[in-house]
Order: sequence, then C-alpha cells, then structure tokens
Amino acid sequence: MVDVCAFVSCNVLLFISFRGSYSPKHWYFEIVETARRLLLTAVLSVVNPSTSQQSVFACFISLAFIKLYSSCKPYSDPYDNYLAEIGQYQIFLTFFFTLILQN
Repeated sequence: MVDVCAFVSCNVLLFISFRGSYSPKHWYFEIVETARRLLLTAVLSVVNPSTSQQSVFACFISLAFIKLYSSCKPYSDPYDNYLAEIGQYQIFLTFFFTLILQN
C-alpha cells in the first residue's frame, strides 16, 4: 500500500525547492530565468555570429530582462531583488562593451 502522506509531502518539497527563494506570487520565475539563459546562449549563437547585429540583439534581450526584473521583483528578499537587477546590468554592460569593441 502506498503512503499518501509521504507522496504528498515529497511533491510539496519538490515544489518548494523548485520555487527556491522566489516569492509565492512569482513561483514560475525559474522558467523565466531558464528562458533568459537560453535566449542569451543558444538563440544568440545562431543570430549572425561574430557581427555587431549579434551584440545589438543581446543588448536588447538584456534590457528587456532588466526591465522585467526591476518591475516584477520576483524574490522574497529585497536584497536579492537588488542583487539580481545589478547582475542583469552587468550582463548588459558586457554585451554593450562587446559591441563597442567590435566596431
């Protein structure tokens, strides 16, 4: 016989670990973060490689996610929200300086 309580508590723990430090309102934000990573790596690698168009595309994606992080504030802790936004600015500046160095 299957222990239903153990099964339910295991699924609840899995959901809590998936949600991580996100606020309950933004439980889905790990999916958004995965999409951002895929856009800035896999998709970016096929957009006119080694051209300035690639860097411009990366800058636009980075700016979009800066706006998303600053408006949603997905983390429970305000310090984590601030740190995540600073991280998004660092990613943008990296692509921006790459664009400057290419030209």
